[in-house]
Amino acid sequence: MRILFLKIPREKIKIRKRIFSAFGMPHFIWLFATWFHYTDKQRRHIEHVYCSGIRLIFALQNWDDETVLILSREKSLLDHIFSYWSKFTRHLENSPDALVLQQTWQTYKCLSSPDKSWYRSLGFNKRSRFLKRLIERMQHLLSEWEAFEDIHREELNYYSRSTLYINLFVYKHFLFPTTNQSTDLSFNS
Repeated sequence: MRILFLKIPREKIKIRKRIFSAFGMPHFIWLFATWFHYTDKQRRHIEHVYCSGIRLIFALQNWDDETVLILSREKSLLDHIFSYWSKFTRHLENSPDALVLQQTWQTYKCLSSPDKSWYRSLGFNKRSRFLKRLIERMQHLLSEWEAFEDIHREELNYYSRSTLYINLFVYKHFLFPTTNQSTDLSFNS
């Protein structure tokens, strides 16, 4: 892609985006389904690689990842993941083919709820070692999705819709340094 982007002029952003969508995005799309199984360090690295692709499209080599997203006004990787998981969970909740997932999700909700009235109906008491160990170790993929959804719902497409960060960027890098240079010179002397 780097070789292609060197030959395609910067003014042809639409062509550069199409090339990235055709050759770069498929490498990220397969990660969406397994996103919640990665560690935070792995997630940050994947996001950085995605931003490196955006950096190539718009020729923003010397900027950090957040600045690249602000200047390009493109969807972040988390925006793509949010869109994917929103559609996927809607499908899983309504599909008859996802019956096993729906049942495990209902079981998880019962085990993690504060109401423990179902203990006696199953023949357990509150001190059951098996049940305590099960509750401590249980995890479900949809619980991590719900936490991610709560955080990211209001941030979805924020960089592409808001001009606040672009205005702050212009102020910080173009307007503010002219007044700041005189103070830096006096400080160094």
